[in-house]
Amino acid sequence: MILLYNMIMNFKDWIFNKYKIWRDQNVDNSSVAGFAGYVGISQQLMSEWLNKGKPPNRHKNIEKLIAKYGVEVYDVLNLPRPDPLLTEITTNWGILTDEEKRKIQEIVDQSQPNAQRASAPGAAKTRPRNI
Repeated sequence: MILLYNMIMNFKDWIFNKYKIWRDQNVDNSSVAGFAGYVGISQQLMSEWLNKGKPPNRHKNIEKLIAKYGVEVYDVLNLPRPDPLLTEITTNWGILTDEEKRKIQEIVDQSQPNAQRASAPGAAKTRPRNI
């Protein structure tokens, strides 16, 4: 699906198409600056995207596009789509209680092999016990 999507439409065509759709729905403020504001980026950056087809290279700008247009952004940028369950968890992380977050962390910790856990950044270092 990803390869087929990119064969049909590149980023420049895709973002221009999104601009045309937005412009048709926002006749009172149909400027590139207005569209840039809608997406949440500068007019200069939007002009680069529209005129040069330069795809976004900053995570925060990709996230802004995803917030507006969903997972199709991954396809047009030829990026792997995130796991739907992980997306669900991160989307709802703010509404989880501290106890629920702790339980999730425990599950993750228990699912990692011992060698990975011991070498993970921030992992607690254990001392051998005297027997």
